[in-house]
Amino acid sequence: MKTETTQIHRIIQELQAGWLAGSGAQFAAAFAPQARFVAFDGATLTGPSEIANRHQRAFDSHLQGTALDLHIEEIRLVAPGVWLAWTKGGITKANGSVVERTNESVQLFVFREQGGLVVIEAFQNTRLRPVTDSQSAEVWRQFDQLWRNRGR
Repeated sequence: MKTETTQIHRIIQELQAGWLAGSGAQFAAAFAPQARFVAFDGATLTGPSEIANRHQRAFDSHLQGTALDLHIEEIRLVAPGVWLAWTKGGITKANGSVVERTNESVQLFVFREQGGLVVIEAFQNTRLRPVTDSQSAEVWRQFDQLWRNRGR
C-alpha cells in the first residue's frame, strides 16, 4: 500500500504541475480512459481528452497565471486496488497569493490500480460554502434565483 499512496501523492503533485504549466494535457494525463470529472459548478466531463480540452480553454483564459493548491487530508484503501482520497484547496496566483477566498473547495478522488499503475477513476470538486444560518441560506437562494433568471 505504501507504493500506491506514494503514487497518489505523486499524481496530485502532477495535477498541480500541469495546472501551473497551463497544460490541459498534462493536467489530465493521470485520468483513466473512462474517468468522470465533476467540476465545482456541476459540469461533468468524461475521459482525459474532454478533461484536457475543458481545462486548456480555462488555462488560456480566466485561469491563466494561476496555480492549484491541494492538501491531502486522507487516503483510504476501500477495496483491493481502490483508494479514496480527500483533499482541500483552491486556486492561487502563480506567485502564491490568494486569487479569491471564496474558491476554497473540498475534493474527492477515486483512484484505481490499472496495470500496476494508479489512475484517477473519478473526481468530485465542491465549493466549500456550508449553509450554517439563515443568512447563508438566503445567499444560496438568491444565487439560485439569479442562475434561473440568467439570459432571460
